[in-house]
Amino acid sequence: MFLEYHEYLGELYGIYEGLYDDVVERMIGLGIDADPSALTKAAADKAEEAEVYDGDALGMFSYLNDCEKEIRSLAEGLNEGATFGSKNFLQGIADESEKRSYKLGQILKNDSGSSSPKAYSAPILRMVKPSRIIGA
Repeated sequence: MFLEYHEYLGELYGIYEGLYDDVVERMIGLGIDADPSALTKAAADKAEEAEVYDGDALGMFSYLNDCEKEIRSLAEGLNEGATFGSKNFLQGIADESEKRSYKLGQILKNDSGSSSPKAYSAPILRMVKPSRIIGA
């Protein structure tokens, strides 16, 4: 199952990296005192603290879906008091997250009856909930 969706997982790395860049650029653009180097280091440090995921593929997709729910929750919480443009930005993040959750949900639904092989042999992903990074 994991190998079947390997390309999709690779796309997610780029998506999450892009979101991180967009958020940092928005902060800087709004005049929020943000040091990109310090933010990147803090996020990397939090990622290093995460345990390497070595479970089955369904568990990994379920975890990713939970992370998507948390992304939407964080976007919703930040929406209050935000500028009009930032609200639109946050709603765009939530909208794209809903689309990813739909796809992850379909993967989980379609493959829940299959035997879930180990998702690769060794460390494949360091998975950190978004709030752990933002709380950096």
